Amino acid sequence: FVLTSVDEGANWVKRSVSGVTSLTKVISFEGISDKFCIVGYKVSDKSTNIYKTIDGANNFTNVYHSYNYIRDISKGSTLGTGFAIGWQSMTILTTDYGESWIDIYTGFGNSMTVILSRRNTGIVVAEGEDSAFVTTNGGNSWFRNSPLHPFNAVIEDMAFVNPSDSSSLVACGGGGDIFRTTDLGVSWEYNQNTKGGSLTTVQFVDSVGITAGEDGTIFRSTDGGIKWTPVTSGTNNIIYSVYLTPSVYWAVGDFTILKSNDQGQTWSIVRTSSDELYQDVIFINGVCIVVGYISSY
Repeated sequence: FVLTSVDEGANWVKRSVSGVTSLTKVISFEGISDKFCIVGYKVSDKSTNIYKTIDGANNFTNVYHSYNYIRDISKGSTLGTGFAIGWQSMTILTTDYGESWIDIYTGFGNSMTVILSRRNTGIVVAEGEDSAFVTTNGGNSWFRNSPLHPFNAVIEDMAFVNPSDSSSLVACGGGGDIFRTTDLGVSWEYNQNTKGGSLTTVQFVDSVGITAGEDGTIFRSTDGGIKWTPVTSGTNNIIYSVYLTPSVYWAVGDFTILKSNDQGQTWSIVRTSSDELYQDVIFINGVCIVVGYISSY
């Protein structure tokens, strides 16, 4: 399903995509609330697909079909470009705002997460790999960088600390580990262990960072990811994704959608459900868009 709200979560419109069992990712390459792509899984043929809408989720067009699982999707360094990565070295590229996708070879293996900066740099972490893959030319070519897993970490997500800094990133993952690099992964600093479950998501805006994960855990940083302090989320359910803007922060996970209007210092629950598993969220031009699926339990 796709949920949209134009009043910061007071009311929601729910839509489904025909034949799709679960939706896991949402992204807008245009930065327009009516135009965005979603990643969905179909049980009928065990395929993963990318769908695009240009009318605010009223209609969707299937723009990519694969039997490999898509793990992550990211905007590219130039306008209209984007990358999606997944199992079995799958890497696909769009240069037309997600209207079409082509397969490219990178040799990443089973990829976990990808992120690109506005200055042509980017990084990919692959499952079981002892290093990260880095690009400095907007994804045209990639090279293997120094080891990312000096502590046998499982990396779930990464984020650039500042859009103008193409080298400083924070990574989070299994066991509550947080890592930081200031040289695009050449060296990594073991920042902190939050002494909890896995951290599944991290994002920054205006040097304020939020990372979240299992058991409703949320940590906040105000110094570019050097130090992190816990904040109360109001839920014990896992949080899968956060999305930060200067005016409002969002967090979504199992059965719960959260919002903060004070840069993540306090959070309120704006939607709960007994069977909706919220997987990803974006907030564009005053419209919040959430994707997920219905629990079978």
